[in-house]
Amino acid sequence: MKVWLVDTFVARVHTLNGVASPWQADPKAAMLRFGDSPEMQAFMVKFMKLMGDHFSKLAETQGGGGGRGGAARQAASEPLITPAKSKEEKLAEETAARAMADPEVVAILADVRVQAVLSKLQQGKSVEVEAEMRDPQMMLKLRKLSQVGLIGMQWRP
Repeated sequence: MKVWLVDTFVARVHTLNGVASPWQADPKAAMLRFGDSPEMQAFMVKFMKLMGDHFSKLAETQGGGGGRGGAARQAASEPLITPAKSKEEKLAEETAARAMADPEVVAILADVRVQAVLSKLQQGKSVEVEAEMRDPQMMLKLRKLSQVGLIGMQWRP
């Protein structure tokens, strides 16, 4: 048996209920079939946590985990695996990046009054911003944020 393949690890893998078998048969087909599945994403998070825990404990028992140098210590503080982003999250990031490339949008978001209005609206305190919402300049700024996709507003005549 390989040094890292200890009985406790094998037992923990078996608790995953054979989910890995389609991946063993044809990994590419399995990725196409299950790649966007929330259940598969949850499984992968559990599996990666299991792997990380296992190798961390193994390093501790074999004396390799205690004496990390500066670069290794910094790398350990950063996540090794970034969570997968949904299509909606990717779209939101792309929309925000495009919007922030517009100097007018950046200036609007830097406006303290706009920040106060957006904050109160997020908190559900729309009554507190009614006076600000009657200001034509404020409405132009909010409309611009809505047009670039940063906020959602319904415009009624």
